[in-house]
Amino acid sequence: MLARNTESLYWIGRYVERADDTTRILDVSVHQLLEDATIDVDAAARRLLGVMGVDPGTDEPLDAFSLTEVLGYSTDTPFSIVSSISSARENARGAREVFHAAPWVARTAPEVV
Repeated sequence: MLARNTESLYWIGRYVERADDTTRILDVSVHQLLEDATIDVDAAARRLLGVMGVDPGTDEPLDAFSLTEVLGYSTDTPFSIVSSISSARENARGAREVFHAAPWVARTAPEVV
């Protein structure tokens, strides 16, 4: 049981780190695409998706919005921020007995006397 919990904690850390790294890369890339008019947005977006190991799956031109959709919110992309956080949460659910009960219990507002 200890090994299973240790493995779950390890993967929680990895998934959260992946989400954080993807967020930072996406933030810098989107700001660069929006601020620098000399950049070919489609080529830069495709290059970033290639580096991240994601197939854009379309021949339509990509822009900052579609890049954010794929790397941020897509549940089909295993490297997206949402997928990484979901995977971390699933690992946390598998090791609930290691964590304090407070995150799993609905909190109520304190009573005002």
